[in-house]
Amino acid sequence: MLLEPNDAVLEAGESIACSQTVSCRDFTFVAMDDEVEFAATACSEVLKSANRLLGTSYYRWRHVVGLDNFPDQMEPGSGHALVLIGGSDTPWVLTPADKMAIRKHLRLADRLCIVGSAVFVPISCGFRHSQPVAVHPNFQTAIAELAWQPEFAPFATCHARSLSSATSGIAAIQMMLELVSQQNGEFTGNALAEYLGLNKTQAAAYSSLHWRYLKKAQGDTSVRLALELMSDHLEDTLSIHQIADLLDISPRHLERCFGDLLNLSPLKVYRALRLDRARNLLAQTNLTLTEVSVACGFTSSSNMAKWYRHRYAELPKETRKKAYNGRIGI
Repeated sequence: MLLEPNDAVLEAGESIACSQTVSCRDFTFVAMDDEVEFAATACSEVLKSANRLLGTSYYRWRHVVGLDNFPDQMEPGSGHALVLIGGSDTPWVLTPADKMAIRKHLRLADRLCIVGSAVFVPISCGFRHSQPVAVHPNFQTAIAELAWQPEFAPFATCHARSLSSATSGIAAIQMMLELVSQQNGEFTGNALAEYLGLNKTQAAAYSSLHWRYLKKAQGDTSVRLALELMSDHLEDTLSIHQIADLLDISPRHLERCFGDLLNLSPLKVYRALRLDRARNLLAQTNLTLTEVSVACGFTSSSNMAKWYRHRYAELPKETRKKAYNGRIGI
């Protein structure tokens, strides 16, 4: 059980819904006050970047500040995570109205994530921890006095059966990264860390589309190296025969590897990577269409426009117009 009910506070038979198998895709971030709202924004950026790498709207999220602004009630078993974000200096003190607002959500969340002083919230509502929790040093003495046999994790983040925790708003970013890794695999977690710039070493700046292809390749060396060559040569494009020669394999073997693992030909993958780069340049730079086409290895802007419309169902100039009007997501 995520949290154990204190019978002196809760009604008989009242319990908290928790699941060890539900993969949480909906996140509700509740910040204690405006000062820690930044942490909710940073955590949602992790989910937003994960969606980019996964190529789908896998995660959804919403933010509120204060327990009196809670959204509609969640349903247990729906893959919903409740993330309570407190500060690192002062405890999160609940009013009677706060307790009424939060107790039902504590019971219904498939995963509870507590950050910083949010560790006081479930305890104040009459629940005691039966799982290890990461607690900021500023609060460990107080929690030891309030909670029943608390088990402090010796790390900045901790993940138990249905409880995740982080000592501070900054550590919460790492907590979210670890949750994504647990739910989508270590490869995705490592790619996300590189994408967010959280690795100690500087990684190659490959696109999210590159990482999606790489994930499908499941570690195949030929496909991995071919993708690297393609991404490194988006402007000065190589032929498929040149790529195969550089990898010391036959073009037929390369075609077979791409077909078996990506269900696409190397040529189509290469073109998709170039078009993906074109879309980013159209949205983020002032390069002309001709300059974009050259930077992405197309013979002309009209040739790029033909393939661009085929992939994105719109012309390059329409993408640029949306970018300037703030209606495009890359």
